[in-house]
Amino acid sequence: MVAVEGNEERREVIRNGLAIWYGLLATERRAELIDSGTGHARGLLRIALRRRAAGDIDSLEVLRAQLPLAYALNDSIAIAAERNSLLVAASSAIGIPSDQTFLPRFDEAPPPPLDALALLAAAVESDPTIRLLRARRLLADAERDASAAGRRPTFDLGLGVASVDGSWGYLQGGVTVGLPIGRWGEDPATESHRFLGEVIDLEIRRRERLLHARIDLAIAEIEGLQRQLEQYDATILPLLRESWRTAMILYREGATGYLNVIEAHEQLLDGELERLDLELRLRQHHDRLTLLTTPLSPAGEEE
Repeated sequence: MVAVEGNEERREVIRNGLAIWYGLLATERRAELIDSGTGHARGLLRIALRRRAAGDIDSLEVLRAQLPLAYALNDSIAIAAERNSLLVAASSAIGIPSDQTFLPRFDEAPPPPLDALALLAAAVESDPTIRLLRARRLLADAERDASAAGRRPTFDLGLGVASVDGSWGYLQGGVTVGLPIGRWGEDPATESHRFLGEVIDLEIRRRERLLHARIDLAIAEIEGLQRQLEQYDATILPLLRESWRTAMILYREGATGYLNVIEAHEQLLDGELERLDLELRLRQHHDRLTLLTTPLSPAGEEE
């Protein structure tokens, strides 16, 4: 019983660890996007300086072109501080050293197909609550049978040898039937154990329905996020990247202002951050589904 209840506590520890882990991954990915923004800002400033040298723009526009770089550098400092704070939290929560400089990347392999019935069966078999209820059901059945056994008739067969004047003998004996007092009618103890077993069965079915609902919801959310990611990868991000690339070309040729370039890059950065959020949520749902359907051994024991 203790091991079963301990599994649920370990699942909660893992859930908390996942939240910290994904916070770290999100920070790492945002830092990469901000670094790309810093590179963009430097490129924009180089173009502005060349155009100023050619007399195409005035010094005020060069100063304005320096602002995106200053903001990008400030964002880099802020994201580095956030990353360090998360690493310190992770060092105590999930054992990642606070001076860690490298974190594993996302697994780019496609996730396995989702089979609701197979996932439900795995969740039911690994669920600590159901395992505990099943153990209690076995105990209630054993107590019911033991109580009923005490009310069954008993049969005794006795045989012996008798003799007459010590010269010859014969068998004698008989069959004894015993009926416990209160044999007739329902036994309150037996009925109580039977009723307890039925209540436990209801609790098991209720828990199975809850697990089924959680799995159905997780599958629906995963499939929705996958469709959104496909839309970002196939349409939204390619359009945003092309918009930014075109704005840079036009600015270099003097056909548009620097504000249009900045706006195009901000839209691209927003799109990449939105996609990152979708990817993180998708991975978290997959991990939570795996946690829900995977049995855990008690701490210190092998599977």
